[in-house]
Amino acid sequence: MKMKFLITLVGLSIFQCVLGNAIPNSEGAEYGDKVQGDLVVTNEQFNEMYNPSMRSGRTGLLSTNYRWPKNSAGQVEVPYTFRSSSGFTTSQQNVIISGMQEIEKYTCVRFIKRTNQVDYVEIISDSGCWSYLGRRGGQQTLSLQRNVNGYGCVWKGTAIHEFIHALGYTHMQNHIDRDKYVKVYLENVSSSQRHNFEKVTSSSHGNFNTEYDIESIMHYGSTAFSSNGKYVMLPYDSSKLSVMGQRERLSSGDIARIKNMYQC
Repeated sequence: MKMKFLITLVGLSIFQCVLGNAIPNSEGAEYGDKVQGDLVVTNEQFNEMYNPSMRSGRTGLLSTNYRWPKNSAGQVEVPYTFRSSSGFTTSQQNVIISGMQEIEKYTCVRFIKRTNQVDYVEIISDSGCWSYLGRRGGQQTLSLQRNVNGYGCVWKGTAIHEFIHALGYTHMQNHIDRDKYVKVYLENVSSSQRHNFEKVTSSSHGNFNTEYDIESIMHYGSTAFSSNGKYVMLPYDSSKLSVMGQRERLSSGDIARIKNMYQC
């Protein structure tokens, strides 16, 4: 795959919780300075996601160019390695691996330790939690900032969230049908952070035969990027408030989207 220019949103006033871009596990979101907070995308992907001339925006990449290949048994293989200089302890590595295992438990995806594979994910501890969108080609990094005093990104649910980005999915709250299910209060978000709630309007993304999913591990929480501590998103079904933004488990919709995207 050809090298592509990367889009990151710079010069922004970032809403930070205690340690830069890192956030407490209970917040259930990844509030960073990337696209939608925690995505690194190519110029092509960015244009496809937000070009207003396109329609039918969804959350999963339709292009097979960004998908990970299958092995002879029909399983999707994602090679990975930990960057030694990031200093992950064995315990921290095990937490991250448990996130991979949760995806493996319910889908055909298999995370394998890299040997000599050309395309692979290198897990690092950079500033915040973030990932490339889909398979980039060659080495691609995925950041899970090591925890300090309980704050950071090394949580099972956060690892699941970032690895699903690496498989090719964006965030649920950027779905074109969001406003049918969630009320967004942009007045509670600073102007420099409102881009994180722009709906994807691209024919390059698909639902893969699933509905809008408030319980998705890819949905942000009710106070994501709040500038004043007030609600930013509230579900019209109030019974869903407690699970919106959860980072505990894959929803049934998350499982279906991965399986349907990779046809296995």
